[in-house]
Amino acid sequence: MRDNLSRVGGLKVDVKPLVHGHPWGYRNKMSFSLALEQGEVRWGLRALEENEASVAIPSCDIARPELWKSAQTILNALVEEFGSDLMWDGEKGYLRGATVRVHTGRPNLPHQEMDRASLDPCSVVILAVASQDMPLALRAKAALASVPDLKTFLSYSDPRATNVYYDRTRFLNCLPNREPFWGEAVISEELSSWHTTGPWATLVGPMNFLQVNDEMAEKLYSKVLSLDFEGNGFAIDAFCGVGILTRALADRFEQVMGIELDTQSIKLARNTARRLNDCRVEWVSEPAEVVFRAWNKGGHGTGRPKPDLVVLDPPRKGCQKEVLQTLNEVKPKDVVYISCHPAALARDLKILCKKNFEIVETQPFDLFPQTHHVETLVHLKAK
Repeated sequence: MRDNLSRVGGLKVDVKPLVHGHPWGYRNKMSFSLALEQGEVRWGLRALEENEASVAIPSCDIARPELWKSAQTILNALVEEFGSDLMWDGEKGYLRGATVRVHTGRPNLPHQEMDRASLDPCSVVILAVASQDMPLALRAKAALASVPDLKTFLSYSDPRATNVYYDRTRFLNCLPNREPFWGEAVISEELSSWHTTGPWATLVGPMNFLQVNDEMAEKLYSKVLSLDFEGNGFAIDAFCGVGILTRALADRFEQVMGIELDTQSIKLARNTARRLNDCRVEWVSEPAEVVFRAWNKGGHGTGRPKPDLVVLDPPRKGCQKEVLQTLNEVKPKDVVYISCHPAALARDLKILCKKNFEIVETQPFDLFPQTHHVETLVHLKAK
């Protein structure tokens, strides 16, 4: 981290020691391909040496035990239903891969009449299928219907593509009082799942972003909330996802805005806030660069005040230039930048620290033990 900040960003920064947690059994989500081992279908992972190959894995020590158990149950049920026709082999078959995620539920909170999604812990699987054949899709769902505490979703994954992917525009929708159909993913409240990170619970859909390490996510969010901020008026959480941190910021600021491009995430963030009687956040479903580009020193063209705090948690590629330019123009008192890509972080910090901001704290978090990846929190203050 120190090397990236120095070499890429030209910054000399004191990096604090790594914050870490349990090194094994931490992942709440894994994406599997399929592999043949002694003639039997197994879950596998892509081989480093060959893009097309998969390596069967007998177990996975970084997956949460309940995730691996659920994954094995899912595969056994599908193999029992489809037999040798299950695995797509480049010419025939049905399943290209699957993503499995486990949710903690909300078991410690009382059930309310408005809770249509189950409060109990559950697993979610998205199947990447090589065909939009409806009878095959319904067979797959039926095969998994008896698996306890499992929610099943299917997404078409074009078999001509080298990589397994999940097409949100060719998603099997099974909605109440409607015939199943393939189209844009529509995740109703009943189909979402409750997930709890520390004291913060939220509704999550099958394709929404969620940190894969619950223990470390709680430490990361708690660190943000413990920082010394100059003001308590208006805070912005950009790239907010389903709004876990956004709602927590509302305990410290008079006004909070969550910005997220993904409309499904914003919809569930609003639903979560309503169900928890916590409607203190303004949710904006637009690209962050569009919102920031429209800003001016008088406040977003709508009379909103100048933000005291801006939290950034962008994708791996970092922030768009419009976001960084606006921050340099508006100069909020505090900026918190959370990044999973040290080089992209260093590049963006170089722009922010050229004239207007200074780094007061840099703290890496080991959200991905047994890998080279690291999550980093940087706290900046306006000069």
